[in-house]
Amino acid sequence: MVRLAEYSRDCLKALRQQTGIQYEGRQKGTLQLFRTEQQFANAAKDIQVLEDAESPISFCIPMNYKHQPLPCLMKPIKLLSRVFDNRIRVGGMAEVVGFNRELKPARRETLEMVVEDLYPNAGELTQAAFWTGLRPMTPDGTPIVGATGFKNLWVNTGHGTLGWTMACGSARLLSDLIANKTPDIAFTDLNLSRYSR
Repeated sequence: MVRLAEYSRDCLKALRQQTGIQYEGRQKGTLQLFRTEQQFANAAKDIQVLEDAESPISFCIPMNYKHQPLPCLMKPIKLLSRVFDNRIRVGGMAEVVGFNRELKPARRETLEMVVEDLYPNAGELTQAAFWTGLRPMTPDGTPIVGATGFKNLWVNTGHGTLGWTMACGSARLLSDLIANKTPDIAFTDLNLSRYSR
């Protein structure tokens, strides 16, 4: 996923230069906070993946933390929250539930707790708008991009919450495959064959 996301970032950068398109894009990376040592320990595998992919990350310790300092990780992968005018938009969560669009009360309570913890007194949670939607995703989290067992049927799906992040690279990869060109990145682990084992 990191390989495809970074390739997509590069493809989108080239597309912006070629076309001059403008949109509400930000390239400054993200900040991920760990509230406990256990949360940081649980992120060890993710951190290792980023380091193996030579994705730029850095660690920092909050200066005003009163007790034992907890680390945070800055990484250019996903956007946790964004501010538009005087509204705060916070990302949600994803789970595999088929076609069920019901928002479980426990999920809403978790989101409310996180918002209140990160942005105390920033607004009225009773006024918050929640929504659910359907996003194609795979059991292993990695999208499926490539040929299928059927002639002239190609797929580019299963990106889950990272659709925009991987869109440009996935489209370029698929167009290269369809045109019988050698793609710029390794791709055999992105197609359906990974499920045939």
